[in-house]
Amino acid sequence: MPTDAITASVYIDAPPERVYEYFTRPEAIVSWMGEYALLEAEPGGRFVLDVKGAPVRGRFLELDPPRRLLISWGYAGSGQLPPGASTIEIWLTADRGGTRVELQHRDLPPGQRPGHASGWTHYLTRLEIAAPSRDPGPDTQAASHARIRCPGRARGEQTRTPAVSRGRCRGSQWSAGGSVPKLAPSCCPAEIPQVRVRRRSPQNPRGPDGLLGTKKALTTAGSRRPTRKATSSTSRRRAA
Repeated sequence: MPTDAITASVYIDAPPERVYEYFTRPEAIVSWMGEYALLEAEPGGRFVLDVKGAPVRGRFLELDPPRRLLISWGYAGSGQLPPGASTIEIWLTADRGGTRVELQHRDLPPGQRPGHASGWTHYLTRLEIAAPSRDPGPDTQAASHARIRCPGRARGEQTRTPAVSRGRCRGSQWSAGGSVPKLAPSCCPAEIPQVRVRRRSPQNPRGPDGLLGTKKALTTAGSRRPTRKATSSTSRRRAA
């Protein structure tokens, strides 16, 4: 084992096939760690996880379901531990009808090791509860990386984080406790597709951004013609 690695392990009363999903399915991982996840569980696929305000960014490097995963790990906006700067290796071993999970986190700077060691102990305890389909409850772990400086905001850029209400999955994205947003929560604008608000009115069907409005709006504004009041022949004779 490398001298700079931290390790953690836990026994889980669930088979390896099920525990494996709690590292590769976004709706499963946020049940024990993080509030938002975008996971592409294939070699080179994105590993995006927002944990207590810390924007974890990395890649799935190697996958051997349901026995082993190798994932790169870092934080968007961090100078000490940028995205993909460290690696996590996870082994899942069938044991007594359940699974022995062994985790090794390598390439961490010395100042980052104590916090990650306590963090992995905390989160594997939550995984031990979540994987057998139990509720681990609210996450009380302190946000040790919440003060990571956002390079986008340093340039004066702003982003939006959507409100959430109920958990819902769309594709490979999942927001814990909330509907999946059109914008992925992140401190880094480079990772968020910006949305232009299109406002249209009958008087301005193209809107302030010059985009065409709906067919109804075009008909209302572009095809409006003055109308004449119809007069019956009986009314004309009486007027005469």
